[in-house]
Amino acid sequence: MTERNAKAKRLDDFVTSITDEYLRQFLAQTNAAYREGHELAVSSQERSDKMLTWFIALMGGGIFSVHRFFADVQVHLIVTCLLAWVIGIVSGVTSRVLGGVLVNKNNLLFYDRVSRLGLLMIESDYSLIRRELADLMKASGSLAQKEKKLVCLLRATNATYYLAYLGFIVGTVAAAWAALQPRLAQ
Repeated sequence: MTERNAKAKRLDDFVTSITDEYLRQFLAQTNAAYREGHELAVSSQERSDKMLTWFIALMGGGIFSVHRFFADVQVHLIVTCLLAWVIGIVSGVTSRVLGGVLVNKNNLLFYDRVSRLGLLMIESDYSLIRRELADLMKASGSLAQKEKKLVCLLRATNATYYLAYLGFIVGTVAAAWAALQPRLAQ
């Protein structure tokens, strides 16, 4: 038996073995946990988005000001700095666009999951509740395909997000190194 099948079996065993009263409590706690987790994800996304916006602005400001400060520095250092920041800005903007799409799709999935849990909380047929709850929580359930698509989108968003940070760091190090060159040449 694979690990995924073993987890699905344990989930089925759990859902079928609990009492009806505990099942109602479990639904309420699961619903509250999903809501709390979603709030944390939203605040984390907002914080990351603000930081990324600052990095994009700093890289843009660096592009417009670096040529004035480094007129007597080797061209390859300036090009390295500018190229890193341009890559950082493009990947940062891409990350923000992908992040917006990800947030919208994640909100729809969250709404779907929480509304189903809410409906199960008022359902009176306990066999239906057990069946639907197991479907909601399984990796092979009805929401699993939507979650898999979100994971792919999340990976792309994270890749562009961290590429923006890398561009900022490389450009900043190149700018610092370029600023030191005239002093080191003395």
